[in-house]
Amino acid sequence: IKNNNTIKRPPHTDHASPINSLVLSKEECRKLLLQDTNDKILQLQTRETFPHLFEYPLPMQLALLDMAYNLGATGIVKKFPKFTQLIRNKDWSTILKNNEYHRIGVSKERNDHVKKLLEEALVEIKEPAIANIKG
Repeated sequence: IKNNNTIKRPPHTDHASPINSLVLSKEECRKLLLQDTNDKILQLQTRETFPHLFEYPLPMQLALLDMAYNLGATGIVKKFPKFTQLIRNKDWSTILKNNEYHRIGVSKERNDHVKKLLEEALVEIKEPAIANIKG
């Protein structure tokens, strides 16, 4: 991101091309991010993935969204079948206990962040009144 709030791509090497650079404003970047996020949410809430997504605590929804960015919604189901079943059964504590959320090839910080979100979801489920006050 440059100081003028735009992202620039280096000029195209093919001089015959009518487009030799791409400039996206911050607003266009936000719009693309929102569109991509909405697409991931729609994929997460299908019947084949997590049809009851919005019944889950918000931290659980955010953990699934984080994972969907790497794996895609169907990737979560295919690559993490036990995790998927535990979520569908709302067995949050087993997910944490067995590290069912842990992804290979993702930074430790990302896995730790998902773990923290799952822990927050568990607290919210066990103590909903306290979680609502904190939120």
